[in-house]
Amino acid sequence: MKLDTLFALFGILAFIAVFLVLEALFIWWREKYSQEAKRLSIRLKKINNDNDLFIKQHNILKSRLIDNKNAWLTLLGHGIDLERIDQLIMQSGKFWSINQFIQYSTIGFFTGILLGLTINMGFLIAFLLGLVFMFFPIIHIMIERNKRFDKFQLQLPEAIDSIARSLRAGHSFMAAFTMVGEELQDPIATEFRITLEESNLGVPLNETLLNMSKRVPVTDLKFFVIAILIQRESGGNLAQILTSMSKIIRERFKLMGEIKTLSAEGIMSAKVMWALPFLMIALMSAISPAYAPILFGTEMGIFLLKTGFFMMVVGGLWMRSVVKIKV
Repeated sequence: MKLDTLFALFGILAFIAVFLVLEALFIWWREKYSQEAKRLSIRLKKINNDNDLFIKQHNILKSRLIDNKNAWLTLLGHGIDLERIDQLIMQSGKFWSINQFIQYSTIGFFTGILLGLTINMGFLIAFLLGLVFMFFPIIHIMIERNKRFDKFQLQLPEAIDSIARSLRAGHSFMAAFTMVGEELQDPIATEFRITLEESNLGVPLNETLLNMSKRVPVTDLKFFVIAILIQRESGGNLAQILTSMSKIIRERFKLMGEIKTLSAEGIMSAKVMWALPFLMIALMSAISPAYAPILFGTEMGIFLLKTGFFMMVVGGLWMRSVVKIKV
């Protein structure tokens, strides 16, 4: 009887142990892979990224202050608009200082010269190649800047709707701004947080909004700022104004998408026309190796190359003006 009781007790304990193990596994899975856990993880990651972003912003601000005392940059400042370059770097979202930008450009310049001399292109051609490589950092900055502005434009209607909903719910305008800075992602959240920081430091709201429109010179944002400034002066239902503006911006995006679809054929034609001469030269050089020396080594061939390149540039610019439609 005692043995049966012992087995029964053992079975109960085993059942409880298995149940607790399964319960622990379920809790672990729920905290790790459930929808709530994923949402919490995304939120915590966003907060962590935001903190890292502000740390980087503070560090880059310190490096900019140090660069202002750099004699080399002071010398360059007489011939180069360093403030404009600094503004472009900040608008691109890159954490570069002016000193780093100058270093990258200098490295690109000497890399181009060494590459040209290595392949026996002559000093003049190597120097021109170095100038081309020197502009790679600013080209990269401009590309990143345009990407950031495009992403900001796509996020702007959602931010405007969020502000309008917050105002309808009874929140203040600054509280609505805070929600956008906390809930949305970079770059629009970063710009809104910078505006809030300026306002908390005592800068008037009108000035902080104008500063944001200068940092991100996007047409839709300028309309947004103007609408807020006018409403603050004359009054009115700001939530309704912002809702109407959001609808207009979304309709404009829809129209832009249709225009891109219709102009895609022209853009592809321009790319093919630009690539075709280079492909033909490569093909002819492979089929007939004696073709290239005549084209590149005679005065008539060089004249034809220059004329053809000039006509390609003119044709490319003309086709770009045809397919680029502002909405």
